[in-house]
Amino acid sequence: MKMRSHLFPGICLIGLIATASAQTADNIPALIEQLTAPKVRLRDEAQAALAERTDAQPALEKAAASHPSEEARLRAKRLLKDLSRRLWQVAAEKPAKAAAPDTYIPPETVCSLMDGKRFVTIREGRAAIWDAATFSESIALDAPQQELAGFTSSQRALSVSADGRRIARVQPTGEVIISNAEDGKELAKIPVQSTEVTVQSRAANGTITPRSIKRVQSPTALALSPDGSLLLLSTGSQLTLLTVGTDTTKTVTSRELFPASSVGITVQSLSISGDGRLALAACFFQGATDQMALISLPDFTVKDRIPLPHVPMTTVLNRDGSEALVGLKEGGAVRMAAAAGAPRQTIRCNGMPTAIRYSPDGKSAWIATNKPDSPLRLTALESGEEIWAAPPDIAGCVDIAVLSADAVVTTWSDGALRLYRKRAAVSSETKTPR
Repeated sequence: MKMRSHLFPGICLIGLIATASAQTADNIPALIEQLTAPKVRLRDEAQAALAERTDAQPALEKAAASHPSEEARLRAKRLLKDLSRRLWQVAAEKPAKAAAPDTYIPPETVCSLMDGKRFVTIREGRAAIWDAATFSESIALDAPQQELAGFTSSQRALSVSADGRRIARVQPTGEVIISNAEDGKELAKIPVQSTEVTVQSRAANGTITPRSIKRVQSPTALALSPDGSLLLLSTGSQLTLLTVGTDTTKTVTSRELFPASSVGITVQSLSISGDGRLALAACFFQGATDQMALISLPDFTVKDRIPLPHVPMTTVLNRDGSEALVGLKEGGAVRMAAAAGAPRQTIRCNGMPTAIRYSPDGKSAWIATNKPDSPLRLTALESGEEIWAAPPDIAGCVDIAVLSADAVVTTWSDGALRLYRKRAAVSSETKTPR
């Protein structure tokens, strides 16, 4: 026993020395060369050391492409694949709701409050502000008794202003509530919109008489301007632009958006550019080519009409409105200049995109799909190459909120809610325990 008590500190000391050695500034080239060592043990040791060095990626990419040793090239490719797989990891999770077999669980929708610390969710008509650090609700925007089972809120039923100050959400009644993101207090309520339509009523004796009824038009999509002063909402066949806190509204019908079309048109998705000068309305055309309308704000005039190859499911404009990412029901996702006739870049993804978001630097995009075997991925926009992909799941990913360059929140079709964080970089600057 005494021998062991003396032996263990010695072993620990050797381990610490080895770890410190593995993290010196200029040993990455040496480790890569060690991948070609005559002994398998030495090659394995080098590979294990490189697997913990996220700062080794550039050198590994070079080795994978041009190292004269086939062994080094193969091992470098395996290391790159492993580094990519572990780049983002689940940091916190709210498990899926327990439910009976074949029971539909309405997924949560999520939006970031842009401070990197909080986000908003809505499910079955109940919204809440969450704290990312504790991964728990901090402010309930709706009382529990307001939650309506069976009310399915889509990702288009929630919007947060880019400055993180205001939250807009659709209620099960069709009303739109605008709240202060700081304390959750209600700032404005937009009453449900309705139209008067004439229907034919048949009496018991067979007599048919016309009568007027009010048909509720619940919003199908909404978007707040960056400063929260404007709210753009769609009731399917028309768009309304409201100045929050006033009675000022502007309305345009889908027929006015696309005067050359004679078919039924439904607005599928809305997005406002980061500078608040442009809005994009992606529309489904019954039996005709689907299109998007690029709208100038705040004058609310159509600047351009852009045809699409398939039904648009989700859209997002970049900061200055010059570019859009569009998720299509068929055909994956596309990146395109926000102008008619602009060339399109196809972004590879399996399944139907349910949400698409720019990363904070605008150089990559997060894409969620309904396909469990490829539910979530991060893609470089210029090259189209995959940066990271979530492992296969039992459910598809529904929505994404980008908190920062290092954190995203996702919702899933089985009701789960997950926080992903980027793996902390391990480099020569990492301090070694003494």
